[in-house]
Amino acid sequence: MKFWFDRISIRARIFLLVLTILVPVAGILAWHFADGLSAHYEVTLWQTLGIGAGVWLLALGGAWWLSAAIVKPIAELARAAAAVASGRSEVRAEVTGAPEIASVARQFNRMLDARDLGDTRLRAIFEAASDAIVTANDAQVIVMANPAAAKMFGYKSVDELIGAPLERLIPERFRARHRFDMKAFGDSDFKLRAMGRPMQLLGLRADGTEFALETSISHLSLGGQSLFTAMHRDLLDVDRAQAEQVRSHADLQRLVVAQEQIREGERKRIARELHDDLQQTLGAIRMLVGSMRDASPGIPVATAAMLAEIDGLASAAIDSTRRIINNLRPHMLEDLGLVPALEVLIAQFNKRTGLACRLDVQDGAGDALLDAPGVTTCLYRVAQEALHNAANHAQASSVQVRLSGPKGGRVTLRISDNGIGIRSADRLKPQSFGLLGMRERVRALGGVLKVDGQPGDGTVVEVSVPVSDAAPG
Repeated sequence: MKFWFDRISIRARIFLLVLTILVPVAGILAWHFADGLSAHYEVTLWQTLGIGAGVWLLALGGAWWLSAAIVKPIAELARAAAAVASGRSEVRAEVTGAPEIASVARQFNRMLDARDLGDTRLRAIFEAASDAIVTANDAQVIVMANPAAAKMFGYKSVDELIGAPLERLIPERFRARHRFDMKAFGDSDFKLRAMGRPMQLLGLRADGTEFALETSISHLSLGGQSLFTAMHRDLLDVDRAQAEQVRSHADLQRLVVAQEQIREGERKRIARELHDDLQQTLGAIRMLVGSMRDASPGIPVATAAMLAEIDGLASAAIDSTRRIINNLRPHMLEDLGLVPALEVLIAQFNKRTGLACRLDVQDGAGDALLDAPGVTTCLYRVAQEALHNAANHAQASSVQVRLSGPKGGRVTLRISDNGIGIRSADRLKPQSFGLLGMRERVRALGGVLKVDGQPGDGTVVEVSVPVSDAAPG
């Protein structure tokens, strides 16, 4: 009985309600009047029954109007929902009827608009994806594919793939195995897995050629139907891109080496010109001033003081020039090697900053670099930059420089301080050109640079460079 009642429409329920109320009322009225009436009251009885019939008809009309006001908007909403469910996503419900029903229709339309917006965004991503994306159903028939898939498998358009069997994209000798694997994957609890290296998959293009694939596949159950979506990447393109990246990196390293050689050559030229030209001129000025003092013993005091000031300025300029020349290209680095150059550098650092810097050289480390001018220059420049950072940023009171090796054909330079340390984020700052320059300089020689240190624990800069593969300086 309950099941029968649940299948009755709203309009029929309203009519049943009206009949349930009116029929007993009409029966009671008829029984009441018929029980005590005589023959001469029959006219009155028929009038009463006519009035009751009129009321009954009015009630039925009201029920019809009420059912139309409620049922029609709900039926319209149901038709719109059925149309959307059948795939007509452009259909919208008519906003009509009582305020409550109209509000439901508006919310239904907003939901459809939001869904369409999401579908549009997803479709745009799907269409623009550079990887090939193919979706197949339980029967392994392609139901969706993007332009990248059509291009990868050699088809003119996506339409040639939609509705085609998925096995069209698989070499024939692998199809049976593919069916078995897909069935096992669909029956398993795993919803995502990657397929490819080291188990290379092969795809089949429209022209019959085979190519290696890197594939990831997912499984989704929707409305009782299983959908398998695979994302493919042509390994030939991946290998080509990786090879291009390796070549580009090698070209960059050669460029860094060439630029460094040009920079060091330019430093050497400028240092030579400063030494041969400016220092000689400043020396001649001092000699001229001394000659003037010796030739005129009775010169006024003011003139003598002026000559002494000129001599002092020239002497200071010679010292500054000598320091600049040493920074540009230390003659000691070329003549005696890295260890004496580092000793001079550290002595100047101690004098200039007042910090306690100590050099520790392992036996034989300097001798291993005598025939490697490229490594010598690289390590010297790294030491310069590290000491500069220690003096200006580390807030350290002591610094230690240690040169060791060769061990396994490599020489190691380690600069450590007891300063405030360095944060990981500071090492990755785009403005950290000092660290970037050190890293590229070392990498160009096949070496490795490490920068370690936590806030409050100081900073350690360590460079390990192969001696045998050193580039010429």
